[in-house]
Amino acid sequence: MIVKNEEANIATAIESFLPVADEIIVNDTGSTDGTLEILQRYPKVKFIENKWENDFSLARNQSLEHATGTWILFMDADDVIPEDQVESLKQLTQQDLDRVFSFEVINTQAGLAIGAVFSQIRMFPNHPELRFRRKIHEQIVFAVQNLGLKQVRTDVQIWHTGYEDEEMRKQKAQRNLDLLLLEPDRGKDPVISTQLGDSYAILEQHTQAILAYKEVLEIPNSKQLNYDAWQTSILAIGKSFFRLKEYKEAQAWYKQALENDKNSLEATFHLGEAHYFDNEHAIAKPLLYKSLELGVEKSTQAQNYNVIRMYVYEFLCNILYREKEYAAALEIAKKFKEEFPMVIETSFWLGKIFLARRQYAKAIYYLEQGIAKDELLSREAWLALITAYELSGNHIKMQEAKTRMERALAPDNAEDTDILLSVCMIVKNEEKYLSKCLEAITGLWDELIVVDTGSTDNTVSIAQSFGAKVVQFPWVNDFSAARNKSLAEAQGKWIFWLDADDVLLAADKDAIKKLVESAVANEAYSFLIKNSQDIGLTGAVFNQIRLFPNNNQIRFEGRVHEQVMPSLQKLKIPVKFLSIKVIHTGYTDFATIKEKQQRNLKLLEKDIVLDPKNVNAMKYYTMGNAYLDLGEYENAIKWYSKSMERAEKVGEDQHLLKMAPVKIAEVKAQQGNLQEAYDILSQYIQRNSLLPAARLVFAQILKTMDLPTDAAHIYGTLMCFQEEPTLTPVDYVQMKVEACKFLSVYWHERQQVALAVDILKMGLAVGKGEIVHGASLAALYFDLELYEYTEPILATATMIEANAENTLALAKVYIMSNKIEESLGLLEMGAKKYPQNEELVYLYKELKSDLGLK
Repeated sequence: MIVKNEEANIATAIESFLPVADEIIVNDTGSTDGTLEILQRYPKVKFIENKWENDFSLARNQSLEHATGTWILFMDADDVIPEDQVESLKQLTQQDLDRVFSFEVINTQAGLAIGAVFSQIRMFPNHPELRFRRKIHEQIVFAVQNLGLKQVRTDVQIWHTGYEDEEMRKQKAQRNLDLLLLEPDRGKDPVISTQLGDSYAILEQHTQAILAYKEVLEIPNSKQLNYDAWQTSILAIGKSFFRLKEYKEAQAWYKQALENDKNSLEATFHLGEAHYFDNEHAIAKPLLYKSLELGVEKSTQAQNYNVIRMYVYEFLCNILYREKEYAAALEIAKKFKEEFPMVIETSFWLGKIFLARRQYAKAIYYLEQGIAKDELLSREAWLALITAYELSGNHIKMQEAKTRMERALAPDNAEDTDILLSVCMIVKNEEKYLSKCLEAITGLWDELIVVDTGSTDNTVSIAQSFGAKVVQFPWVNDFSAARNKSLAEAQGKWIFWLDADDVLLAADKDAIKKLVESAVANEAYSFLIKNSQDIGLTGAVFNQIRLFPNNNQIRFEGRVHEQVMPSLQKLKIPVKFLSIKVIHTGYTDFATIKEKQQRNLKLLEKDIVLDPKNVNAMKYYTMGNAYLDLGEYENAIKWYSKSMERAEKVGEDQHLLKMAPVKIAEVKAQQGNLQEAYDILSQYIQRNSLLPAARLVFAQILKTMDLPTDAAHIYGTLMCFQEEPTLTPVDYVQMKVEACKFLSVYWHERQQVALAVDILKMGLAVGKGEIVHGASLAALYFDLELYEYTEPILATATMIEANAENTLALAKVYIMSNKIEESLGLLEMGAKKYPQNEELVYLYKELKSDLGLK
């Protein structure tokens, strides 16, 4: 096995391996936690150490060189051998050495073996020619085939626990994606493109996933080379369209998969699922029933047998209940409960169905059972229980249930309050800004809490004049301490925090007011924060959690750049990202920024030294930002790198894995190391093509390197981006103005004066706050037959928003650029996806006719 920083898993894994292993070879590739100390407890463990080279096969093969046993069983640190599988494994060691064994690997969920299942060769003879290939998703099968060994599929199970955490799952997917893009056999081996699509799908980049899966179908003889990968790719294309809510397109792919294998559980279920979500329940129902009759499929690709069955039961319960077929619904719900007793929804469905059948005692029994497992199950479950008590005539219990529901679903600090919204602020000498801030929120709040940390100007009297409750709190060099004091004073059901130099526009104030009147009790909300000096016209935009329930377990962390996200994550409170804006006016000039960053740096350093348990990747990243603003470039790179390492190691703040490389490239460019910066971003943009901050820095680097044409291509694509929720500060207006300035000069130098003037007018419009789309620039280029410049803009626009207009425009550019194959493929997809667009369909048919295709 190979390991790196696996102290959380390694002991459990080793304990489960001990009954079957004579020796355990562990190749450590750079652990900095307690992994090695744990391994030293076990006499059977022989550990070696090697540098991690971004190559899983190399690391696996290094461990094989040290193995002395007759048989090799390869495992991961997050694998477990269940106790009931030990004897079966031992028996396999008595088999002939002319074969290898595949096991059923099951991804666990909540510690249970109910996740995706796939077959994988895990046990093989110790032979010098049996070595792994591929940097990622390493394979032994090539060596097995070369030696002519028999491949025997067994029912032996291995439990894989590493995909229970969604953030960790996405982290691994990004890592895998980076390595898969470098695989030399891509386009030859169907498995690589399938795995590439899987990585994109996990990262929710579904359009990219579709393209990767289609690569499989384009490989010559892919069906014969690897049927499992071929069939899975067809299904996966359907799943990606399903996640894009293109249900008709998804159905077409699922039908194709079902034609290939009429007994495919995955194809049958997903076709039923697509009809279910398309509100075609009459079509969905027989498919869902058939899914219950089909068994698990043996495949090298992951099969979600148990998850599928849970969804089938859920969908059938809902369909039958809505159709008032209560007897049939009850039969399904009982089977659901019998097969998956740990699923809370089984109790809810039984209670709801018994209530519809007027069997109130049974309804109450099951509803109480579900609520006992999770009081936050759903408001609907509580209302069903209240109704059951009422219809049974037990009005005392009905009132008790109402009280229990209100207590369970209400924020902790606000169970008995009529105060809806508390605005919480911390201030010190803010007389310059405070009046404007408080004027903007007049009529919004029910309670205004202002914590003053030592003002010597008129701040306190200004706050009091607006009706604020002012609380004195000594400044202790800790923003979280002051913020948490304001939260402790608040009595409202909701907390909305502001800075004294924040301003709300009227529309955003109204939106917040409506939001708190209808918001779900256990959700938090992130708003768009815009650093602006012109009432929000220009300025960098980023997301920040500003509104959340008043709960005494939700508190800020960090002496500076304080956050509530860690508290929300512990409480499993989801965050919704909204387009409501808060205008932040405080960052006015470089001197102010430098002064604040020097202060922040001292607090961050203190935070890291005094509170190492609460150090996170975001704090490291913020250290990098502080050093960058102060011009200390080497320190900036150091802390950006540490933030990436921490995010990758722990699985927290995953967006930093996207942002830190951009910042490192930006620092390299400011140092004059342009080639290093170029190399970082040219590879990065292949993987994160829709991050505007990365494109902007790349364009600036290309411009500085005197590559104006390449810069023009990138600057042009920036016109496609509009303000949207983001965790990365981006000044979209200034970005697009800069693009227009560069392009105007670029075309003026090339004697395209009219074009230069038109682009300059676009920049002026953007600067005035007008919305200018990339399509406008693309149209100018297209009319002048500048197809080389048109294509990247429309390709970017299509990735941002796949619609008929963008698809058609890009296809026309391909045709005019004589890229007929690309145009044909794009039009084929477009004709299927947008059959109502007559021009697109007509162009597709005409192109096929011109090419002599049917």
